[in-house]
Amino acid sequence: MIFRSNQQSLVSLSTTEAEYIAAAETVRDLFSIKSPLNDLGVNFDTPRVLCDSKSTIGPIRNRGFSRCTKQIDTNYRFINDHYNKKCFKLEYIETERQLADNYTKAIPREQFDKLITKSNIRSLESVWSQGEC
Repeated sequence: MIFRSNQQSLVSLSTTEAEYIAAAETVRDLFSIKSPLNDLGVNFDTPRVLCDSKSTIGPIRNRGFSRCTKQIDTNYRFINDHYNKKCFKLEYIETERQLADNYTKAIPREQFDKLITKSNIRSLESVWSQGEC
């Protein structure tokens, strides 16, 4: 999982556009770390990009324009080419299972605890008590 927080330099006119830009940035980050990892001998299969927005997945797969995507800057359209070249897999994931939501959204405590468990994130106290450090 790649996580980065920064102030956006542009304003999105729709949720679809915002998700499209986020997916493009994710793919850009993915390929920026892939080469150095390969140089270190860490190879991995075709990476998966998980998206919880079907209205975003459609334009990425088909490079079509809709009223929600026609204004997306061409700087982000490279994601279509990488998808068509099969450089990554684009998969739908239900919002409730989206692990990244822990870091980007206010979610109910029960869902937060479930996603933390799935992320294998533990408190330092539990790591120290188990003698892992």
